[in-house]
This record gives sequence, structure tokens and C-alpha cells, in this order.
Amino acid sequence: MNEYPESRVFKGIGTTAGDDRALFEAAMVRAIESVVGVKVAPGAVVTRDSSGGKYVSVSVEVTVHSGEEVAAVFTAIKKEAGAKLKWLM
Repeated sequence: MNEYPESRVFKGIGTTAGDDRALFEAAMVRAIESVVGVKVAPGAVVTRDSSGGKYVSVSVEVTVHSGEEVAAVFTAIKKEAGAKLKWLM
């Protein structure tokens, strides 16, 4: 069982072609902020390129207050990141 509020890391893996890296990171942060209602702290975002350079993972840590909010974040990320999103954890 999860106990709320809790700190949660949302991780998305997306493409890095062209400007997609920066756009993907921005989309992840924008989607999360739209649901949780607060700005994501700069230190709460960690990006890492894949060894082949084709993908980037973006991890964002935020406080969530319910399971419904977690589900809403996943939905918002899928909508905001669109085709750039390959995997979401």
C-alpha cells in the first residue's frame, strides 16, 4: 500500500533525434507540473543519455498526494510527450 503524500519518481525514455532531447525533457516537466500544481525543482530532474545516444531518460521526482494523481501524471505525460515518448515507468 502506498501512503500519501509521498515522493515519487516518474521516468520516461524518449528519442534524442534533433531537438527532441530538450523538447522531451520539457514535455515531461510540463506534464507533471500541470497535474501536481507546483513547479518542479531544477534538482529534481535528472537526464541520462543511452549508451548508443539514440534515447534519453528523464527522471522527475515530485510529491504526489493520491493514487489518482499518479494516474493523472501518467496520462498527462503520454499526452504531452506524444511520439517522443517510447517508455514510461
